[in-house]
Amino acid sequence: MNLEEQNLRRAFSRQKDRQHCAQLSLHALELISLLQQHRGMVLAVLGGDVFFETRVETIRPQVIDQLRVLKQFVSELFPEAEWQRLCDEWYTLSHHWRQDSASESFDLHTHVIQQMLLLLRTYNNAGVFDQISESDRRLAYLTLNQLPELMETAAEIRGIATFLLARQSMDKGASSAANHAPLALKLQYLHKYFDESLQRLEQQSPDLQEPTSLEQERLARHWQELNVYWQQIQPSLKLFGLQPRPSRYPVRRRRAVGRSTAKDTPAASAAANGSEALLPDEHVQLFFNEISELVFSIQRLIKLGLAAIPRMTEPSLAEWIDIAPPAQSRGPRGLLRH
Repeated sequence: MNLEEQNLRRAFSRQKDRQHCAQLSLHALELISLLQQHRGMVLAVLGGDVFFETRVETIRPQVIDQLRVLKQFVSELFPEAEWQRLCDEWYTLSHHWRQDSASESFDLHTHVIQQMLLLLRTYNNAGVFDQISESDRRLAYLTLNQLPELMETAAEIRGIATFLLARQSMDKGASSAANHAPLALKLQYLHKYFDESLQRLEQQSPDLQEPTSLEQERLARHWQELNVYWQQIQPSLKLFGLQPRPSRYPVRRRRAVGRSTAKDTPAASAAANGSEALLPDEHVQLFFNEISELVFSIQRLIKLGLAAIPRMTEPSLAEWIDIAPPAQSRGPRGLLRH
């Protein structure tokens, strides 16, 4: 076997590793999303909104099913004992969450989620993306590192803010904010961090601003959608004194059947008047659903990136199997020999 063939075989092996990375990461992403939803719903119930009770029970078996699916893939990344410890942590928090305080529940959920995010980061640092084009490397890093972190930050905001809004609708006095000051401070930090992360990602990802391919155009459209959703939830977040930076993206107001728009909610009215209105349960649910749209918009961006990863081909391998560079969106005309 000559040197050229050895290099091609290594390139082909990395190509298969990238395909495996995309498949594994997609399963991990689904599990992360379910865990994030479970955390937010549990915090809503702990805040006093019983509407989320049935949703908590509905989502638990979905997490279990996804854990079973993912177990088939993680043996090469997680030692068996570590994986079992992760499953045990999920069992404990999912069956005994009523015994936890809001802060404890938030921390326990977040620890499990961070372990799953480690799966995505591990693959990005495994060397399988070193030989592809610079634009593909940027997309892989965005998909496996930066966007999952951004999604988790948005989901953390959802969980804490939903809890605080639920408590505010239950507590009749001004003591609620003082009782939950650590979570309120955490929310302020997360709000600022998310806003700064949006700015940083825009500066570091020129493909989002000036797309040069159809794939990049789709990413850019979803990025704009993300920014719109972020601006859309600001009226509710202003109840906590949180002020976003001005956005160059227009805020889209949408009216759903049987629901008020964001500007009609007590949250928005209170923010406009500088006062704190009590929020009925339906507005806690409305807020949860609206910020979930932000979280899911980031998830869609990640899925677009994961769909692109299997098509990322090293130049030497692309030339050998007679395909165009990935940016030109042409398919293979030849097949690799095994």
